[in-house]
Amino acid sequence: LTLLQAGPNILRVLKFSQCRTISALSFTALRKPYPLIRSVDLSYTPANQTTFEFVTEGCRNLVELNVCKCPEFDDTALAKLGVRCASLTNLNISQCIKVSDDGIVKFFENFEGSLEILNVSSCVSLSGPSAIAISESASNIKVLKMNGISKISSRELKKLWTKCLKIKVFEMGIDLKTTTSHRKSMVPHMSDEIVNSRCSEELEEVKLTGAILVTDIGACQISLNCPNILSIDLSYCNMITDRFLFLLSLKSKQIRRLVLNGCPKITDEGVT
Repeated sequence: LTLLQAGPNILRVLKFSQCRTISALSFTALRKPYPLIRSVDLSYTPANQTTFEFVTEGCRNLVELNVCKCPEFDDTALAKLGVRCASLTNLNISQCIKVSDDGIVKFFENFEGSLEILNVSSCVSLSGPSAIAISESASNIKVLKMNGISKISSRELKKLWTKCLKIKVFEMGIDLKTTTSHRKSMVPHMSDEIVNSRCSEELEEVKLTGAILVTDIGACQISLNCPNILSIDLSYCNMITDRFLFLLSLKSKQIRRLVLNGCPKITDEGVT
């Protein structure tokens, strides 16, 4: 509290990640304007609604906000963020389990800015309406991470995939090592059809772990249509074979990172 009161025209970045004993009292000073603050990190903290109210009220010029795994960050806080922080370009709300489709939709309805980086990984309640809301505002999104989200249908994913024309990093996967047999419905609905519908030529990194509907057909399209691709993670896509590796070696010589954990059809012939 003393620090914040002393620096309204000095502070530009606030990072309190994993400070598990701070409370809303620490942020009461933010009730007055802090025009220079551009970045706030409250990830893995017990920040509550009052904290988020203070942050969005005092930091109207916020560019970057990280509230990863803040258990109290919900639809109300997200909606207020959209209204008050029009300069926001980087938003990480991953593992905020109280965020639902309502929050995502209201955020984009009220938001007059242009997000470039969005991480909603493990916001497990998100489904079709969220995908549609993101797709309608996706013209400038460069990084989109949606790991652990499985309730979005193929039709809605296709619309999202085709709208992200400037995307450089796309992640939508799940670690099947931690998914029991009766929870296979948790895998993402990404498929060959979606991947083939259109690939951003600017795509550099793609992670589709556990997307069992992606085969060599979709994987090869990434190699053929994405000339800037540097990193591909298709772990546990069990229909990936040596055919993909053969094409990759011919068309994607710039590749720097390839992850194919748990792909049983990869053989010595493809690797060598």
